[in-house]
Amino acid sequence: MQEKFLHFIWQYQYFAGNTLQTDPGGPVQVIYPGEYNEHGGPDFLFACLIIDGIEWRGHVEIHVKSSDWYEHNHQLNPAYDAVILHIVWNNDQEVYRSEGTMIRTISLRDRISLSVFSRYRDLAGSIWHIPCGSRLPTVSSGYLDEEVRKAFLRRLKRKVNDITSLLRKCVGDWEYLSFLLLMEYAGGGRNKTALLRLAGLLPFRALRRHSQNPFQVEAMIFGVAGFLENSVNDAYHDRLITEFSFFKKKYKLPVMGRQEWRFLRMRPSNFPTARLAAMSSLFCHYSSLFTQMIERRDKKSIADFFDVPLPEYWTKHYMFGKKTVKTTGGFGTAIRQIMAVNVILPLQAAYATYYQRKDCIEFIAALYKELPPENNRYIRLWETCGIIADSAFTTQGLLELYKSGCSERRCLECVVGRELLRES
Repeated sequence: MQEKFLHFIWQYQYFAGNTLQTDPGGPVQVIYPGEYNEHGGPDFLFACLIIDGIEWRGHVEIHVKSSDWYEHNHQLNPAYDAVILHIVWNNDQEVYRSEGTMIRTISLRDRISLSVFSRYRDLAGSIWHIPCGSRLPTVSSGYLDEEVRKAFLRRLKRKVNDITSLLRKCVGDWEYLSFLLLMEYAGGGRNKTALLRLAGLLPFRALRRHSQNPFQVEAMIFGVAGFLENSVNDAYHDRLITEFSFFKKKYKLPVMGRQEWRFLRMRPSNFPTARLAAMSSLFCHYSSLFTQMIERRDKKSIADFFDVPLPEYWTKHYMFGKKTVKTTGGFGTAIRQIMAVNVILPLQAAYATYYQRKDCIEFIAALYKELPPENNRYIRLWETCGIIADSAFTTQGLLELYKSGCSERRCLECVVGRELLRES
């Protein structure tokens, strides 16, 4: 038995039968079960109950065993003196407030519907990634839609908070912030750690100073990344080595280890060298990455942001020293989608929030609905349950719902889980 299940039963009053009684036998009528408290103190606040014909106003505390009251030292805490009812699964001990008065107790062991308890055990003990997956078709789609909407907003809010925190580290420099965010997502998941490290090592002001010379920017990026430490019998590579040797001394640049980068089991277009070349071109193409990103207001303009020309060399190479007939060039469809969803739109939301333009958040949410749905292993899990997303808004919501809810078996906090437990 989990305490959260008892919270659920009390909050939604899912009892067997129509009457409640304290363990000595006194009748209890629930006028208001109380406000669920997710912080310190009693579990439900400001409840209104009629016990033995007398109206009581105060708090409700819930435990699996009544003796947990003493395990948690509530008898020593005056904050629990306002508890008017103790809800437990097993009443194994009388409990008293700090001033010595006894608290009425209700044991729910024989007062919970067996069918509700059985459905709860099925959910809690499910071996599937999405516990309710096999039963989702039996629930009205409106319930899942509402959970997805709330999950999307939670996810966007968290991204906004993360960006705001990073902005403080950037000392309010939105341009540098934009560069760091793009670098973080430029390589997908396999090289994310290395890209974040590289972004922190690169001399951003020097890059800006030399942004009119793409070759010099490329030399600094590939040099600090550690790709210019060994010759590979390639003239373009040799020129970058020469260029970087000057900047390395001038700006005292550090160099990463080549072993920090991942190439195995990925398509050539996803090689870190190809992504860094594309990122270098993107950086040099725009005078302000930040301004360009916050001004993109529709699906087409967001996609067009990534349409920048590559140096001739990178139209025929994915990595140094290995020529191919023709590369796919720049950022492909998948990485554009990742960066739109995780960088451009969250950056717009963070900027709007920073300047208290809350009206813009609805517009940004609508932009998510214009973007196509993402395709990753989490979304494919939902597809096995018959849930097919129609936009990035939905996939972002489903992703958040899975990671913060389903994977942690927090079914009782989800309207879908609660509906599945409801009596037929």
